[in-house]
Amino acid sequence: ICYQAHRYENAVKYLLETLEIDEQFIYARFHLGLTYAQLKRHDEAIVELQRALELSGGGALIKAALGYAYANAGKRTEALAILAELQAAPQHRDTSPYYLATIYAGLGETAQALQALNAACEECYNWMIWLRSEPIFLPLHAEPQFQELLQRLRLA
Repeated sequence: ICYQAHRYENAVKYLLETLEIDEQFIYARFHLGLTYAQLKRHDEAIVELQRALELSGGGALIKAALGYAYANAGKRTEALAILAELQAAPQHRDTSPYYLATIYAGLGETAQALQALNAACEECYNWMIWLRSEPIFLPLHAEPQFQELLQRLRLA
């Protein structure tokens, strides 16, 4: 909740407390990595997301978050490699255009991010409910297409 509310220091505190209870809790590591990325603590973000990816057995959602963290850290080559891997993956329930949108947003490729988000909307991807508050997509908020998407989802 603190991550979605953009209260990153509080998020770090609570996520670290959670990991003291269960250091294997994938989603605490996942959100800690994303929070570190928003705080521009790039090395820590990448380490946490790599650990979450390892614990998850290679889940596409976490892989995409790692791609975003690489992009956010200016590691374009690594981000593009994950993007290509996700694009090459067969379409099944573990993949979504939403994942591509996160990496495109990190790379600053607005048109591609919006196209992927529209595709995720068409497939009714469940994480779209967080679109308005997801920090990854803050740079897209000024785009008319993004605002139209929020209206389509009744999140405006």
